[in-house]
Amino acid sequence: MHITDDCGIKVTPGSPKETIHGLAAALKRLYLDREMGCRMGKAARHRAAEMYHWDKLGDRLNGIYQATMSAPSND
Repeated sequence: MHITDDCGIKVTPGSPKETIHGLAAALKRLYLDREMGCRMGKAARHRAAEMYHWDKLGDRLNGIYQATMSAPSND
């Protein structure tokens, strides 16, 4: 899973000062372009519903358990 540009603005981490400036620029961009913010909000909600719904999380967790149980033991 990776973050896509349609549901958020990526801020590259750096020094605290650089990170704060990046976050401020992202917030300013969202404030000035309300339509973009609405589009991103809808896309993020859709992504969350698709990727983090309890049924899907259960399926992914079950897959992890199955892979762990079938992995060869190092004993």
